[in-house]
Amino acid sequence: FINKNIDNSFYIHSCDWYIEKNISLFLNNQVNYIDTINHQIKIKDKFYHYRDLVLSCGAEPIKIKINPAVDGKICYMRRYADLINLKKKLLTIKNNKITIIGAGLIGLEIAHYLSLINKYEISLIELSDRILPKQLDITSSNILLNTLLKRNIQVYLSSKVENIIEYNDKLVIELNSQHAIDTDLIISTIGVKPALENIHFDNVEISNGIKVNLNMKVDCIDIYSCGDVATFDYKNPGTWSFATETAKVVAKNIIGIKDKYTPKEYPYFLNVFDLSLVSLGDVNSNKQHDITNQDEIEYFNKENNIYRKVCVTNSKISGFILLNDLKMYNLLYKMFTENQPLSDSFINLIKKNR
Repeated sequence: FINKNIDNSFYIHSCDWYIEKNISLFLNNQVNYIDTINHQIKIKDKFYHYRDLVLSCGAEPIKIKINPAVDGKICYMRRYADLINLKKKLLTIKNNKITIIGAGLIGLEIAHYLSLINKYEISLIELSDRILPKQLDITSSNILLNTLLKRNIQVYLSSKVENIIEYNDKLVIELNSQHAIDTDLIISTIGVKPALENIHFDNVEISNGIKVNLNMKVDCIDIYSCGDVATFDYKNPGTWSFATETAKVVAKNIIGIKDKYTPKEYPYFLNVFDLSLVSLGDVNSNKQHDITNQDEIEYFNKENNIYRKVCVTNSKISGFILLNDLKMYNLLYKMFTENQPLSDSFINLIKKNR
């Protein structure tokens, strides 16, 4: 919706849907305090009783705090208000120079949709020495980098923002490399954190989120959590699939159907700049991780930017990357999740030009 009007397709459900389902909406209300002993939540100066409470507050952007004089001029992209703010600022910039700090999945998607408007000079700043180091290996990361450069997107790798100042109606980003970037607009996508800062309660362990058991419940009290705010072993995959699956577990348990969440690895999908890719599991070289009994099966068609890589540990898939050829995804995903062994014929199929 960066480059088009916001319509009803933006929303998961209309307001009428909630009325039909007998769901009361309290919009624009902040929960200030949760009384876990008396089963009450406080909104402004009023308390509401609950039988079961579900915390699905989502996540909020990690804010850049370098220079108080310009911190408020940095855009973020997570919520509806962030989108509205960005669209307004895009109408006011003079020289059409936009810099995105953080070349992760969200940063790349923003760069893609801004590039479709075809009038902006776009720069990407990335702290790592390559793009998407967790999701891609060196080969696929380089394919993505070269695609960005061909679209005239400037990419700064191994770059840390040291300072941001305002000069002659522009923002100047100073990097650790002593390089300075003049820009009209800064969009930060350096990560998110659980949106819990303004909620106060006792008897709940919070460490990078709300710690829950496999029933998605906080131990010993009638509070559940799901989505970006819930953690297992202090981890959260931060995916839509995790949010929906954990929400279903919560709903079942509340209505008396005992259910447990099964921890799993989730695939990452990205469709930008005429590239389509999916990544799942450990896809980086065994040389980096010093893993024994691991093999890598690769196919690379440079002319068409088609790349397939399957990492195999003890004859079973431990991770894979598909770039610009996703036809094998369903089969690879099934073999990965069901821990099926690879056959010689399937290995030959991966290496084959299809």
